[in-house]
Amino acid sequence: MTTREARRLNLDDYIPAAAYVILDGIEHEIAARSVQVWLNFLKGREELEAMVNDDTPNAERAEALMNGNIDIIVMVCPTVTRERLLRLSLEAIQKFTQFIAEEMRGLVETEEDEEGSGEGEEKAVGEAESPTTAVG
Repeated sequence: MTTREARRLNLDDYIPAAAYVILDGIEHEIAARSVQVWLNFLKGREELEAMVNDDTPNAERAEALMNGNIDIIVMVCPTVTRERLLRLSLEAIQKFTQFIAEEMRGLVETEEDEEGSGEGEEKAVGEAESPTTAVG
């Protein structure tokens, strides 16, 4: 009679390293790598895309994009207030938004690499990140 070893899946191996942004000398953790935040991110991007179209005047489009990006930042980094973000330079907001987009992309690419999936999911990530980078 052969004995079989129990199978184990160590989920700790799939928990990504923490990411931080430093603002006012304080490290703020980015919570962008959880499934819930990723789903909220995608929903927010879709809502923003629906609000902004080619007929939207440039000033309204810019305002909607900036507010959408600030909403995303606050969602994934709740220790930074909206009021503080509004006092940052445009370049700082763009860098913050880009950093978050990279974190989101990293979550999906990690899953794709492990599953060996194709380009369909990769395209969806590109679509989700385009409004994020639109202000840049």
